[in-house]
Amino acid sequence: MKTEAPPGTPATRQTTGPWDAALDTLREWEPNWAEACVKMTTDPWRNGVLPRKTIELISLAVNAACTNLNPDGTRRHIRRALDAGATREEILMILKMASVMAIHSCSLGAPILLEEMKAAGVQPIRESTSTAPTPACDKMRAAGQWNTAWDPFYELDPEWTDDFMATGFGIYASGLMTPSWSNF
Repeated sequence: MKTEAPPGTPATRQTTGPWDAALDTLREWEPNWAEACVKMTTDPWRNGVLPRKTIELISLAVNAACTNLNPDGTRRHIRRALDAGATREEILMILKMASVMAIHSCSLGAPILLEEMKAAGVQPIRESTSTAPTPACDKMRAAGQWNTAWDPFYELDPEWTDDFMATGFGIYASGLMTPSWSNF
């Protein structure tokens, strides 16, 4: 795919975002892949499959997520989301959602940690030996919303898992965004 303008020009920057220097290098090293990447990452902006506000809110979530933490991108997409008609409440909700996106990393990492601990003969160490109640986890289970991918970090630290679920439950129970939109 050819972009509308040569690499590094304002039109290309508007299309690809603020990563032109890296993109120029990728074009030198792997031109076919670089063009495929540009097409994949810019199609949502150009083909109209999603409303601009939705694209900006998703971009905000990606940039604000604790696994990315891009303050410039976060600011840029807050401004663009507001320009596209997003409300203060929607932006705040996206920032809340971004704060709990790390659950995906935990879902991948906790089982590996438990497996490696078992192989090494190491038992999980808990700071608290109490059997503290986990009402948020219990509520998620009762609502049929518990994901078995969360079992490993519940096993490692039930209290933290409950705190996390209480935070997440408040986000999803707010009703501001549909569950399917929230999963975007």
